[in-house]
Amino acid sequence: AVAREAGCRGAVGDWEGDWRPPRPGPYEFYARKDGTLPAKDDVLGDPTFRIIVDPTLRIRGAPLPARAVVQLTALSRCAGPIEQWPEALGPHGALGYNMVHFTPIQPPGESGSCYSLDDQNDVDPTLLGAPGKTTEDRLKTVKASVTKLEEEHGMLSAMDIVLNHTAGTAPWLLDHPDCAYNVTNSPHLKAAAELDERLAWFSNELRDGRHGGPHINSHDDVNRVIGSIHNLVLNELRLNEYFELDHGACQGAFGASSQAFEREDYEAFKDGVLPSLGAKRKGAVVSGDVAKRFCRNDGQLRDWCRRLQDDLWSEWRQMEQDILGSLRGGITYERLEARKGPVGDGGNALVPQYFRRLKLSDEGKQRLGQDTEMVAHNGWVMGWPATEDFAAPSWRSVYLRRHLCAWGDCVKLRFGACPDDAPFLWDHMTRYAVSMASIFHAIRLDNAHSTPLHVSRHVLAQVRKENPHCWVFAELFTGNFKTDLLYQGALGINALIREAMQCGSVDEMAGHLRGTLWGAHPVGEVSHTPTLSRQPVAPRPRQQKQQAMTRSASCALIGATSMPLRPRACPALLFDCTHDNQTPSEKRHPRDALPNAALVAASCASIGSVRGYDELLPFNPSVVSERRAYMQIPSPEAWTFSWPPLEGQVAKPAAQKEPTRTFELVWTQSASSSVEAHGGWDGWKGAVQFQKQGSRWVGSVTVPPHVPLPVQYKFVVDGNWTHDASQPTDSDEHGNVNNIVGGRAPAETGAS
Repeated sequence: AVAREAGCRGAVGDWEGDWRPPRPGPYEFYARKDGTLPAKDDVLGDPTFRIIVDPTLRIRGAPLPARAVVQLTALSRCAGPIEQWPEALGPHGALGYNMVHFTPIQPPGESGSCYSLDDQNDVDPTLLGAPGKTTEDRLKTVKASVTKLEEEHGMLSAMDIVLNHTAGTAPWLLDHPDCAYNVTNSPHLKAAAELDERLAWFSNELRDGRHGGPHINSHDDVNRVIGSIHNLVLNELRLNEYFELDHGACQGAFGASSQAFEREDYEAFKDGVLPSLGAKRKGAVVSGDVAKRFCRNDGQLRDWCRRLQDDLWSEWRQMEQDILGSLRGGITYERLEARKGPVGDGGNALVPQYFRRLKLSDEGKQRLGQDTEMVAHNGWVMGWPATEDFAAPSWRSVYLRRHLCAWGDCVKLRFGACPDDAPFLWDHMTRYAVSMASIFHAIRLDNAHSTPLHVSRHVLAQVRKENPHCWVFAELFTGNFKTDLLYQGALGINALIREAMQCGSVDEMAGHLRGTLWGAHPVGEVSHTPTLSRQPVAPRPRQQKQQAMTRSASCALIGATSMPLRPRACPALLFDCTHDNQTPSEKRHPRDALPNAALVAASCASIGSVRGYDELLPFNPSVVSERRAYMQIPSPEAWTFSWPPLEGQVAKPAAQKEPTRTFELVWTQSASSSVEAHGGWDGWKGAVQFQKQGSRWVGSVTVPPHVPLPVQYKFVVDGNWTHDASQPTDSDEHGNVNNIVGGRAPAETGAS
């Protein structure tokens, strides 16, 4: 916080004070009355406001405005040996790029993904032509290439940092399994871990031909598998015992607590059982301090415990249905829709693995007194609030209900509330980020929305101490604008990644391009700064040089020496296409690449693209499996440009008649009550209703002019998604088979 200068008044009655930031980054301000303690009534301005002081990027010493950044994403392993980065990527500087964003250069784990790392504080030796013997030698090689890329080609460099998970094969994890969520430091996960291991056993049973075998080709097969899971997994595990209250332990905890009574609140009392729910069979206990705060006496405690037990039985019955429903949905999609094939090993297991059992190192065994540990995988949860930890005790019980979209190669890290809770982890990840900031000009926060806010804040504070002018940009998908603002202000994010390919229509893209989130300012916009808020320009003699004018955020020139700040959205780093999403060829059409890139280039934001987009690659190279090197582009001296013939120099092609765009859809097979269709004509949003006509079901759809033909769609018959194999079909990017309308199915290749 900063204090104003007492007694100093502005020209129009405002209080003023001078403040100079010691370095770029986020700053919080509190306004208080002079001579008083910071009591609630003395705080002026609620809530606290923040100012983000942006760093200054420089290329060869010359300032580079943030809006002038033109970034190219390159997969580090495809850019050739690190020693040759300048030669491989330098020619892109002549194309207008002035910053290269590299994917992580640390050794990957078992999956090979460059975002699932084995050792955050080393450099993958396979990325080096002549790897040094020590980590310091390898980091010096990286530094030399980054420096050469700037000095010889005028290009800055950016690096990803991944803080929220590590590879399940990370060697240091065997020494420090307590750095991950596990059944020891998070005992409420024990029931979920037992379920996960039992499901893995059942998957192996199916693989080996038992209980009906590994082939799941119909809904009857799905019903067979779900029935077996209910009998052989859930009933055998008796997970309901984890929901049985230990009444004696509740009474003992209540009597031992010295917490003062606060108010009667059964719901708060009920939440007190969450940390123990799933931790011990017949051992659920309400925290003594929680019980004392919200329960008046022993008699009420006994009544509430009986009521709570009834609630827990109801909770288990609902949870059992949720578990079976989640498993049914995942199995149906993967085996019937995605055609994943028979149940097998690894990625072909029946269900994703939520936990893994680590065999600890000698150091880990000695320190923890155990040989193995069950640690939780990371992933994402649909609709989960970014500021909440989905692995913490909660009634949603993400791991037990099987609601996690798990990343089977990544372990979720448990930082705790402060460095004292996990000293090794905080030090390990901070050193990792600082070492990258000491080499690269910019840092990209991967999965910023799923990294604990206090962790990112601590790490970035150390990053800015090492490199005060490190430019920080991030992907942030919180789904809530206020949460976005919280992350931006707390972390001092300098730019948020936006992507044109995520726009679902021309109208949506146009709205973003003219909106403030993508940095637009309407032409002729009136300045947002009131006249009386401007610091007047002191009069100067005529012979002196004219006072320079200040440019406002609306791009208007103001005759003033200073202007007040006004709130604005975090600046955008606008990509035509990012490296981990679909290309125009996959999502729209290859011809869309040029206008999409042109609109991005014409925006008011800093912009970016991915290597391969300019070459019209049909898909983005995989960050997991791709190892081929990028094609070397020639030096600028060898480039030649040509233009298409002017109008009139070539004969115009004959005008072609626009094909009809209203189509009749027909379902010829049996249906009990309803048939509808969803398709790409409206982004799979609405349903086309069918009417029964004799033995057929018939519907009609009009495809909008901007949607290219053919269009994929799917039938929903009596609530079940399916396709008609007797009509034209095609497969989407996930391998799902859909019917198509408005064109023929692509010719088959190979034997049929």
